[in-house]
Amino acid sequence: MADKFSRYYVGIYKGCLTFLFLLITILMFSEVVLRYVFQSPIFGIEELCILLAMWLYFIGLGYATYDRNHITVDILPVLTKNQRDLRICDLLALLLSLVATGVVVYLTSKYCLFVYGRREITTTYHFSRLWVLVPSVIGSVLMFLHFLVELLQKMGILQQKT
Repeated sequence: MADKFSRYYVGIYKGCLTFLFLLITILMFSEVVLRYVFQSPIFGIEELCILLAMWLYFIGLGYATYDRNHITVDILPVLTKNQRDLRICDLLALLLSLVATGVVVYLTSKYCLFVYGRREITTTYHFSRLWVLVPSVIGSVLMFLHFLVELLQKMGILQQKT
């Protein structure tokens, strides 16, 4: 059951990322062709691409954390071969990542509520700035959840994914 859910979950991640990437590519290609071939650019296409890029980046952050493809520094195995020390440092690094991501979730959520209260809108299309900011909250929450799952797995509380 968990394996089936995991495949479904990863499929949603990959589908969203692929869709957003293709949409940004098509929009930018169209803008270049329209601007330089037909001398008739689409007004505000950059704003739309920035909005889509924000969703792409932050969903990608969540996926990279899930896939454990994020940047890490592994200098400890060079310094010590003691497995217990390596395990403790690994758990501490995950705990620090979890705390830092929790702070980011709090701050991005707080900022989104601030913007919501001010009813800020974008300059070109006049839609709520929340459409640009909400991906940071979603990406941060996804990272937090994936760090939490990884920490619980390394502590032996949850079963490792295969």
